[in-house]
Amino acid sequence: MNNKIGISNKDWINLSAYIDGALSEIERARLDKSLAESKDLQQELANLQRLKACLLYTSDAADDLLCVDLGGRRIIKKKTTKPHM
Repeated sequence: MNNKIGISNKDWINLSAYIDGALSEIERARLDKSLAESKDLQQELANLQRLKACLLYTSDAADDLLCVDLGGRRIIKKKTTKPHM
């Protein structure tokens, strides 16, 4: 199945695995060749890389706050302040 820009579901999966370093050498070489030939793939790779960077940034920002990790889901607790007397 292809979407409106001509990227197949398999392409999306491969691009994601490519960013994560999860492709074999053969799969990576195959995708590198496809990337060299397709502006659509190049654009979507850049989009996914930006998305991953945003997600990592927001994840790191959440780590800086007082929070509880519940198996991949974070509950951020509000900091309580003591009333001034």
